[in-house]
Amino acid sequence: MKNVYIPLEIIQGLADLGVFGLTIPEEFGGMGLGKVAMCVVTEELSARLYRVGSLGTRSEKSPAN
Repeated sequence: MKNVYIPLEIIQGLADLGVFGLTIPEEFGGMGLGKVAMCVVTEELSARLYRVGSLGTRSEKSPAN
């Protein structure tokens, strides 16, 4: 299997759209949306390009941590 990186242009585009701060409170620069919104965005991104689907969940922290 070939290791294929996600182009930085795609990552920057997702950042510009706010994907990496969906559930971060607005007072900290995020969008302040809930987990359902994060799941919908993840599902839609995965449907288009499976490699980028989970990028929006990287800022999430498990309650156990």
